[in-house]
Amino acid sequence: MNHHHYRQRTLYVALFLVFSATTAIPALAADVSEASQVKVKQYDIPAGELATALQILASEAGVTITFTPEQTLGKQAHALRGHYSIDQAFDVLLVGSGLAIKKNYPNQYSLVQSGRAMPTQSDTLPEVRVTAQAESASSIPETYAGGQVAKGARLGMLGNQDIFDTPFNITAYTSDLIRNQQATSLVDVVANDPSVRVTTNGLTSAAGQGDGFMIRGLRSYSSDVLFDGVAGIAMINTMPVETLERVEILKGPAAMLSGMGQRGGVGGTINIVPKRAEDTPLNRLTLSYQSDRHYGTHVDIGRRFGEMKKWGVRFNGIYRDGETAVGGQSREFSVATLGVDFRDENLRASMDMGFQNTKTHAPTGAGGLYLASISSLKAPNAEKQISQDWEYTKNKGEYLLLKAEYDVSNDWTIYGGLGANWNKYQWLSSDIAVTSPTGDAQVNLYYYPGYSNRKSIQAGIRGTLKTGTLQHQLNAQFSTLRQESGYSFGDEYGYGYGFMSWSTNIYAPITVSKPSLEGFSSNVSKTDTLELPTFALSDTVSFLDDRVTTIIGVRHQQVKANGYDLVSSARTQHYDESAITPSLAVVFKPQDNLSLYASYIEGLSQGPTASGNVTNRNELFPPIKSKQLETGVKLDLGKLGLTASLFQITQPNGINVANSIGNPTFKVDGEQRNRGLELNIFGEVLPHVRLLGGAAWTDAMLTKTENGTNNGHDAPGVPRRQANLSVEWDPTLLPGLTLSGRMLATSRQYIDAENQASIPGWTRWDIGVRYTTQSWGHPVTLRGNIENLFGRDYWASTIDGSWLIQGLPRTLLLSATIDF
Repeated sequence: MNHHHYRQRTLYVALFLVFSATTAIPALAADVSEASQVKVKQYDIPAGELATALQILASEAGVTITFTPEQTLGKQAHALRGHYSIDQAFDVLLVGSGLAIKKNYPNQYSLVQSGRAMPTQSDTLPEVRVTAQAESASSIPETYAGGQVAKGARLGMLGNQDIFDTPFNITAYTSDLIRNQQATSLVDVVANDPSVRVTTNGLTSAAGQGDGFMIRGLRSYSSDVLFDGVAGIAMINTMPVETLERVEILKGPAAMLSGMGQRGGVGGTINIVPKRAEDTPLNRLTLSYQSDRHYGTHVDIGRRFGEMKKWGVRFNGIYRDGETAVGGQSREFSVATLGVDFRDENLRASMDMGFQNTKTHAPTGAGGLYLASISSLKAPNAEKQISQDWEYTKNKGEYLLLKAEYDVSNDWTIYGGLGANWNKYQWLSSDIAVTSPTGDAQVNLYYYPGYSNRKSIQAGIRGTLKTGTLQHQLNAQFSTLRQESGYSFGDEYGYGYGFMSWSTNIYAPITVSKPSLEGFSSNVSKTDTLELPTFALSDTVSFLDDRVTTIIGVRHQQVKANGYDLVSSARTQHYDESAITPSLAVVFKPQDNLSLYASYIEGLSQGPTASGNVTNRNELFPPIKSKQLETGVKLDLGKLGLTASLFQITQPNGINVANSIGNPTFKVDGEQRNRGLELNIFGEVLPHVRLLGGAAWTDAMLTKTENGTNNGHDAPGVPRRQANLSVEWDPTLLPGLTLSGRMLATSRQYIDAENQASIPGWTRWDIGVRYTTQSWGHPVTLRGNIENLFGRDYWASTIDGSWLIQGLPRTLLLSATIDF
């Protein structure tokens, strides 16, 4: 069978399954719509004291319940796990208690003796009143049916928004999904999204950008990741997702909403939300294993203290060490994070701090494998080591973030944040240039020590007011980020890039002796600084009973950059430019569960520097604006969510243009245009069956190229078709058991702008099983997953022209979690 046709048929089948799941909804719509008439939420309340369980339920459901201490004294509640209406949830908690719930007013309940409509005199003792906390920007949006994604996410400076009310494609993955898939990095989480593909893995590679992503066909970097809505706090290598409550992905440019990223990634924005202590005390221990012999421990402890449990503390500690699924490769990973928060009627405050240390031996290279003068290459065995045993990467970092928000009135809130991040790294690693289809290659070894320190400040005010029939939500925000970096390739020692080289073959790599690093220093001087002060204003206007919402916003962004000589410390480059980026969006809701939207927004990235043999060498260019148009539809069927979006992004880039006498001059006159269609599905398609995934079609075209040579060609590294589909099923014959499967499919990608070289499409299959039970009276969850089930060797992606990123090998993941 022709392998190309087989791969193409596999991808079409995958796309068909996703499309069928999306379009087959009308057959289920009647049942789902009927069920959605009663508001249903997912709850996970462990068995325990009845009073505590009722307090938790009231807080999560947003209702008030009154009862006396004597009514609940000595009584226990059953565990509440699953999706229930509020009345059903109360019934489960009160089974066997002799009590019943009485609804007095909408969202207001009281406890009565079972069988009596009205309380007796004994029920009129002093009351305990439980109320839900007011929604704020620091609140965590509730999860959607199925528990894999959240119903809301942070929309930059606009704060948390319902995903069905936002004029952008946004997905928020939950901590439940992270635990159940045994994810350990952002790369593992974003793999669930059909609009995202991974370019590097910060845990196993030596890549300077850490975790790397392609979102809507454009690159984003780990240094652009926001931490609780603040730039410059997240680790630049990779983030331990076990410490996170949410991973939120906003597709497309977001300069007005979040400001310019440090690397200027305009494909999308990733925001990570740290865990917070919940009302129920938490003691959770997880023991894990990954093939080949990689063992780990994770401790998660949470408590709330004080009157009304105003103070919360959440600690996460992680330690993993051992050999990975790549032969000869090992990794040690240690993490400690602490989150402290305070919540009062008018004041919310938090402090997050963390430490992270990563050591990898025999990493998979800095940027993948480079193709030198060849157009195709078979992917090597992913389990086979190519780098040397003595190569290593070391990354160490700490972060601190303080945030607060205060309600100065019922309608207006001021907020602010102050944080910093410190990273230091050392890499003794190699780049490999493959020179023949048989795998012959040239290796360049480099020693790359460096550091990156960042400080971030954010402040703003938001509030609401009315003008006639219009409801306004106003927001003004100022923020600034300052980064100082230093690194060395050995230029100061006269080596330049690569101080040692040798020949090898990627299919049969040779072993060489470790070179001496005598004379090299791990302490480097400052090489560059970056400052990104910015100010933004927005107005969200609602009218026609909130059926129509418009968002109007503008941001002024300044970019200040300096370059310094590593030896003399003299400033060699200076850059100070600014730009204004607007945004306009509208959402129309013809029905409560149906949204139609359209939006225009711009992205911003630092202007390039002319380099190479050009007439304007070292000329600095102003910030580059990328522009996006998007329209879409979102449908909420109660337990099943469907979205579809169409978008177009145009991104300028630099090209060389011949002047009047034929000499090249560097100008920002190039352009890439990405057009796409995205379909997403999430939630419960049937009782005990959950779906998560979708499909993305992207037409990425080079519209303006040097001398027009490659106009109309496909942009390198952007597959035309991507599809993901994850299924979870709870067999009713064995309560507590869940079976899962996941498919990731990607079509062909061109390597070069000439479209003469490409890598084939690929499909990856993952499977999983978990079982929840009780052991010695404590909840226990056992999990097992296999990623890349069939052990396929493939090129996952291509970046920066002729650099190939290899997919990870078959990997077994096992874990056991106990709450005690």
